This record gives sequence, C-alpha cells and structure tokens, in this order.
Amino acid sequence: MPDRSLLATGLRDYCRRFARDESGIISLQFLWQFPFMLWFGYISIDVMMHEFERTRLQNTLDRAILAAADLDQTGDPETVVRSYFTAAGIENSLTSIIVTEGLNSRKVEATASLSVPTVFLNAEDAGYIKNYDTPYIYDPSTGESNNYKQKGSSLPAHAKGAAEETVNNVEISLVLDVSGSMANNGRIDRLHTAASDFVEAVVKESDVGMTTVSVVPYSAVVNVGTTLSPYIPMTAEHSYSTCASFVNSDFNSTALHLNSAYTRVAHFDPFTNDINSTEIVSPWCPTGNTAGILPYGSSVSTLQSYVQSLTAGGNTAIDVGMKWGAALLDPSVRSIISSLISTGKVDSDAAGRPAAFDDEETLKVIVLMTDGENTSQYDLRDVFKSGNSDIWVDRRGNGYLGDDRFSYNFSAYNSSTTYFRERYKTSDMYYRYRSSPDGGSSAERMTYPEAFARWGTQAIAWKFFEQPYYDGKAPVEAFYNQYYAYEEKVNAAAADARLNTICTVAKNNDIVIFTVAFEAPEAGQIALKNCASTESHYFSVEGVEIEEVFSAIGRQINQLRLIQ
Repeated sequence: MPDRSLLATGLRDYCRRFARDESGIISLQFLWQFPFMLWFGYISIDVMMHEFERTRLQNTLDRAILAAADLDQTGDPETVVRSYFTAAGIENSLTSIIVTEGLNSRKVEATASLSVPTVFLNAEDAGYIKNYDTPYIYDPSTGESNNYKQKGSSLPAHAKGAAEETVNNVEISLVLDVSGSMANNGRIDRLHTAASDFVEAVVKESDVGMTTVSVVPYSAVVNVGTTLSPYIPMTAEHSYSTCASFVNSDFNSTALHLNSAYTRVAHFDPFTNDINSTEIVSPWCPTGNTAGILPYGSSVSTLQSYVQSLTAGGNTAIDVGMKWGAALLDPSVRSIISSLISTGKVDSDAAGRPAAFDDEETLKVIVLMTDGENTSQYDLRDVFKSGNSDIWVDRRGNGYLGDDRFSYNFSAYNSSTTYFRERYKTSDMYYRYRSSPDGGSSAERMTYPEAFARWGTQAIAWKFFEQPYYDGKAPVEAFYNQYYAYEEKVNAAAADARLNTICTVAKNNDIVIFTVAFEAPEAGQIALKNCASTESHYFSVEGVEIEEVFSAIGRQINQLRLIQ
C-alpha cells in the first residue's frame, strides 16, 4: 500500500506546479470580454445584411428615376419606375413617386423603404424607431406623434432620390398676326404688351444655355425684311418689296430650298383708288423692314422694341406665317444664321443654330397667334407682274402744277391704234386721242412693276380707262383688266389645308407648338386647335387674357432647372 503522506505531498507539489505554469492559459479579461465580442459579431452580420439591402434599394431607385426622367423615353415615368422595382423583386418597397413634367424638362422623385430581418439582433420591446410608412401627425393634446413605431426584429432601409433632365438651349419662333382686324378693340396694343412680357419671361441671360426668339409678323403675306431677304433667293421682277410666294408642295417640309428662287409677290395695292398718288401707300407686301422677320433675337430690349413697333393691316394667311416660323427652326437655314452672325446681326453665341432636330440639348418651340381665320391670298396676274405696261410718261414737266402728279404727262394705249392722254385743266379732267403717246419720242413706256408701284390697280383703271370706255375709244375689258389686275392665288380652304400640313410636319420634327386664338372666329379656333401640339397647348382668349396666356407660355418654356 502506498504511503498516504507521500501521495499527499505529490498532490500538493502538482497543484503548485500547475498554478505556476502559464502555458495555454485563458486570461480572465478575455473570459469576461468574450460574450461581448460574440454579441458584436452577431450584430455585424445583421448590419452587413442591412447595408447590402439598403444599397440594393438605393441603386434600384437611382436607375429607375434616371430612366424615367429621360426625355427620350415615351413611356409613363411612374410605370417605368415601378418596372425597375418589380424586376428587382422589391416592388412593394416604393412609398412615393412624384413626376413633374415641364415643357423642356422632366423631374422624377421617389422614395422607398423596406424592413431587413435581423438574424441575431432581436430588439423586441426595446423602444421605438421612426416610422417612414405614414405621414407625420402630431397630437398637441397628448404630446405624441404617430410617426414612431415599436422596434422589432428587423431594421428599416430607406432610399430617396430625384433625377431631372432639362433642355438648356431653346429656339423659339413667335408668329404674330398683324392683319387689319388686329386694329379693332385695341387688340394690337394688347399684343404689344403680351409679346413683350413673353420675351421677358423666356430670354434670361442668367440661364445655362441660350434662348433665341425669331419674330414672324404675318398678314396676307410675310415680309422677309431687310435683314433676311439678301439670303433668300427670289425672282427679280421688281425690288420694291420682299415677300416670297409658296406653292402647296412647300408646306410638305419645314425646310427652305435655297438653291432655287421663290416667286416674289408683286408690289401692288388692290384696294385704294387715289388717281393722283405718286406711290402706293398700302402695298400688299410691306416695304423695307415694316413687319419684317426679326431672326434669332437674343436681346430683351431689341425684341421688345420690335414687337412694340408692329402695326395692323391686310388679310390673314396663317399658313404662310406658320411656314416661316417652322423654316426658321429648320437646319436648312443654318448657313444664313452663320452669315448674319458674321455681319453682327445675330449674337455669336447662336452659332450652330438652328440645331438639328435630334439634338437632345435643344428645344424648338413655335408660338402661333391669330385673331382671325385664313382668308384669300392675292397676287398680280402673271401677265402684269413683269414687262412693259400700256402706260407712257413724258417726264419733261409740261404740266400745270409743280409736282410730278401733274407735271408729268401720261398716256395710255388701248391695244389697237389709239393713244389717249389724260390731262388736268383747272379741276376738269379730259382726254385727247391720237396715234402716238404724248411727248412723242420723249415718252417712256412704264413697266408694269413701275406703274403698279405708283397707282393701285383700281386707280389705274379709273385714271386711264374709264372715260375712254365711255367715249368708245377703249373696250370695257381694258378697264376691268386693270381694276382686277390681281387674282386669288390661294383661298381659305386651301390655306387651312396647307396650315394643317405644315403643323403636322413640324410636330413630327419634335417642334412644340403653342397656339393662341385671340377673339378669333370659329374657323380660326378650329385651325389653331388642330395645329397645337396637344389640346393643352391651345388657348382661346379674350381681352387681357392674351397677356396672361403669353406669360404662362413663357413660364412653361423657361422651366426652373434645379435638382436636389
């Protein structure tokens, strides 16, 4: 039997050695820290899962709103956003979608929220967290709000964002009716104010990009004007005025053809009959820059001064005004604008305009206004547009009075063998009939453009052919041929058809068209409603409403370009 004392001694020695041996020891600090380390490790797993889901949620939202805000996509923006979340399998996480559409912008805002389940972190009954699923409501009687909820075994993940696409460069054609009816009831004055306010609303020097405005006044014609006419090819029957005549096929395109000449509208006055005039005062096509096109203006003061100068007169050709408005937005005139820039007549910042129709950085807009409806469009008959007339003049000054109304002797020819001379003696007018014009070899034969630039068509008939008809020296046809030397080239129905065609072509080229019927008759309202981009782009106004509408259109064009 072993000695018990020896066993006791050995056990004591072993315990002492074990107590002194530090190899493989677990510190007491570790022992009490270990549970906390394990707890934080579990929390990290939950946090990582939460961050993963939050990042996925935010990335999905960002892609969705960027796609929805793209101006090139034609789908419903809200539907686009939802489709992205459906594809990601988190369609129920969307909490709000706000789409703000502007004329030249689209902004899409969205928020989303989901609960990420926790595996190790169970915070049940551990307090409250913010509830993003309900709007904030505060009850002052209790001091409590409803936008907090009790914590549970999940963590909320939230995403929020906004995306916006805008067009910074804007090209506008302001097509304004200045026909005779605009003189009624102060309409032209209201137009002055409305157009001036519009210019001030859209032309902002502080904007990113640039806005240019071309003003196109129209009546029965459009005067190309002194600025633009040197670059528009027109036939050369005369040089008194610069109105181009369009044929039906010209309305099939917004472009101008610059390699062949347009027929120049004759210089004539079909309505006045002053037989003593030295120059027609109401030509069918205005002269100089009266109601002429102002292309690509970018100065508020210049544009406002110009629209304030517009006066009323003439018939109504909405189709012609619209054709010019669309043409000035067509890239076919870019070379003309470049030439105007080189001569200092257009701001150099407008280089490269008109932009291509598919340029995503440019918005093209037409604002078309009328107070009437399409009426007949006239021009001289072809036989009277060029060549020599049957009127002769002796410029040697053998008359009775001191100005050329009477100091010149005029003769007319009846297309057979008889010349008849018109002269004044005191207040009486009488004729002499002879076989040669008054003045003989000194007499000069007037051209048709020269004769019609001096007298209206009615005046020529009364002055030279009325009395000879009664005297049996000239046929009645001679009187009426002069009285109605002009003819209808386009009637109202044809003009409506041409207007509809050019409006359709412009809209197909992504030109935005606003139309304003200002106290217009039903036919004019229908024509403009059909021309507008949508029903919401058409306005029928009376009185001062035109000023409000022009300002509203201006504000739409000049959308704020801010993004959070």
